[in-house]
Amino acid sequence: MAKWIKLGRYHKILQDVMSAKKDDGIRFNELCALLEMLGCELNRVSDNHQIFSYDNVEEQLDFQTDGKKRSKATSSQVEQTREFIKKYMEV
Repeated sequence: MAKWIKLGRYHKILQDVMSAKKDDGIRFNELCALLEMLGCELNRVSDNHQIFSYDNVEEQLDFQTDGKKRSKATSSQVEQTREFIKKYMEV
């Protein structure tokens, strides 16, 4: 329950990710911010390549973007995020 309180404005983005109805309409930077709000750690490899890890989980999320500030996440990135959240997080 505490994670829901901390999410604040990212609650809607979390709902969109988990509902699978807007996989092609989520901004890349919002998806990354959501993961950080949920407790993932971001390790930047370069400007457009980002790896997220979570607690003691070996599996990581490895995302690339075109580097544009307002670019959209790909539907596969949103799907990967959804499956990662379902598998490892209590939301």
